[in-house]
Amino acid sequence: MIERAPLRPSLEELLDRIEAARGPWNTDLANEDVSRYDFGEAALQRVLSGHRFTTPPTWWSPANPSRNKPAGLSLRGVQAEAANFRGSNLTGADLQGAVLIGAYFTEARLVHAWLERVQAASAIFRYTNLQAADLAGADLEGADLRGAILVGAYLRGARLMGANLTEAKASGADLREAILIQMNGTDADLSYANLRDANLTNAVLTGANLEGADLRGALLDGADLTDANLRAALLPAPSGIG
Repeated sequence: MIERAPLRPSLEELLDRIEAARGPWNTDLANEDVSRYDFGEAALQRVLSGHRFTTPPTWWSPANPSRNKPAGLSLRGVQAEAANFRGSNLTGADLQGAVLIGAYFTEARLVHAWLERVQAASAIFRYTNLQAADLAGADLEGADLRGAILVGAYLRGARLMGANLTEAKASGADLREAILIQMNGTDADLSYANLRDANLTNAVLTGANLEGADLRGALLDGADLTDANLRAALLPAPSGIG
């Protein structure tokens, strides 16, 4: 007799089980394997519609992550490779340490979301709203962040090697010590962003707005700053510019 692998539950069945166990106000998907699920399905929206995730907690402070307390859907440590979150409202969601490689977040709302140390290489964040999100130490190598909103986001030590941030809006973002090697930031708004000690080697910043940005200690060897706005920017010592 041939043994068959157990059937994968539908997203609705998965959410029904979690909701039954924890209640409709505690939809916790922490450590679940939701790889390749479609979170744009009505099943997810049905569950999320009963949750008040539109207002971030008043104690949120990207400048001091140790004081932050995520308030929203819990996806901490979730396995969600190639999952589809397109258009989902994940405001305040907790995705710390989640595996999101190749996942789709196009036009999703992740305002004030907790994404510390996520593995999101090659993930799609096109036009995603990540305003004030915590992405400290996140692996976003090769991620597509074209048109993404990263205003005030916390990306200290994040890995964005080869990521595409064309036309991204990252004014006031904290990118200290971030790895931005070969990053494409064409026409990106990085005004007043903190890029101290960031590695921007061979980055493309053509037409980028870096007004008031702090680039002290940053590595800019081979970076293309053609037509970039550097008004009032704090630049690194001459040795840091190739």
